[in-house]
Amino acid sequence: MKLKKIEITNFRNIDSIKFFPNEGLNFFIGKNAQGKTSIIESIYYLSHLKSFRYGLPQDIIKQGENFSKLSCETIHNKNLTSELEINLFENENKTIKKSALINCKKISVLSEYIKNKSSQLASVFHSVSFNPTDHQLISGEPKIRREFINQALVAEDNEYLDLLKTYQKIIDQRNTVLKAKPVGYKNILKAFNEGYIKNAIEISLKRFFWIKKCNEEVNYFLLKIAPESEKIKLKYQSNVLTEDERENLNRELLYDKFCQKLDSNFELESRLCSTQLGPHRDDLVVNFKDKRLKMVGSQGEIRSILISLRLAEMELYYKVQNHYPLLLLDDFSSELDKVRRNFLLDFIAKSSLQVFITTTELVSSLNQKFWISNGNLLNKSDQNAESEIEL
Repeated sequence: MKLKKIEITNFRNIDSIKFFPNEGLNFFIGKNAQGKTSIIESIYYLSHLKSFRYGLPQDIIKQGENFSKLSCETIHNKNLTSELEINLFENENKTIKKSALINCKKISVLSEYIKNKSSQLASVFHSVSFNPTDHQLISGEPKIRREFINQALVAEDNEYLDLLKTYQKIIDQRNTVLKAKPVGYKNILKAFNEGYIKNAIEISLKRFFWIKKCNEEVNYFLLKIAPESEKIKLKYQSNVLTEDERENLNRELLYDKFCQKLDSNFELESRLCSTQLGPHRDDLVVNFKDKRLKMVGSQGEIRSILISLRLAEMELYYKVQNHYPLLLLDDFSSELDKVRRNFLLDFIAKSSLQVFITTTELVSSLNQKFWISNGNLLNKSDQNAESEIEL
């Protein structure tokens, strides 16, 4: 699946632009703070219904406006086309509301828009982004790494999002009981156990096996990028298992451990008024040279591993869906050195990927180039367009 047309209105510092990308590489060139990242972000938003950037939701809508609109036309392998549209509105309480349409039909439940990506007749495209915030995958909180795994699995597995929603609902209900502590609340908590444990086990197993597959792919790409590099080891850290047990995770073991720890953790959960066991507390551990990557990895090594991780994510998606997601590379010139840039461009050139790249440097390439200035695309027919951007 690829994009044929993109329209952006009142998004960040962009007033209104429309462009027609080609099916391969698309470069967005310009000085900093001109709107290059906003274009990449808008494509990501059309795919994920959220941004990859941190900040307030209100900041997405252009200052002085009360709405933003994103739309695109996609083309499938069989030359079938689809239209996607996202509308963002700021209400009287300064809260952002969003709506989504697929082929002019409003999606009543927004999660169905996301689930569409993993269906056999998908209209919504998937995208993978490599950008400066990716460093948080290594140095940030476990929540960021759980979100990384969740996002990858939601795009591949049509059941996974429903599992997450059901599990979160149970956790919210348990936490309400733990905070209120009504008479006999220990027995009330037990009423949740069957669904709680069942969903926790399914989520944990899906994550565990995805990480196991990812280990092979990420090291394949890492050796391509940095042939002298040592391998990395991705581990799923379940908080109901010991280090040795995590290596041989299975359904029966998880069930037994959950049942044991639920009883022993009752006093702790009562004191903290929250559920302490389960995949909402788990983590992805990235080891390098037998230690945590964030403790021993150089900036260059971490960047190589992050690129490899994103390429592995794309490859695993392809093996399930039989087509590649879009690749979004933000701040290409500063995030990657010459060796890594050359590898990535060579890899992309040999693939069938549709790629969107932002950079502050002029690119010697026959691929599509868009020059960005003050949130606008400069006229391609203007012979002076290239010189208008002083890089």
